[in-house]
Amino acid sequence: MKKKTINRHSDGSTCLEGTVSPLPKNFKPCCDFFEGHLSSCAYKVRFDWNKSKKHFGIADPVMSNVYTQINYCPWCGKKL
Repeated sequence: MKKKTINRHSDGSTCLEGTVSPLPKNFKPCCDFFEGHLSSCAYKVRFDWNKSKKHFGIADPVMSNVYTQINYCPWCGKKL
């Protein structure tokens, strides 16, 4: 069995590139730009779903559990 490789930044912190936080059931991204940022590195712009609060947010790369809530897609303007 092959061991999963964990990508790391130069400071040793875990890189989230290519991973996606669990999304709401039946979620469909509003546009390609939003979909691409669901799996980007947190040091870029990354969107995460907060299951307990039921909203999306922009991940903060410095403080792992901190994010800014968003209600609309920054690119197409659709309600999330």
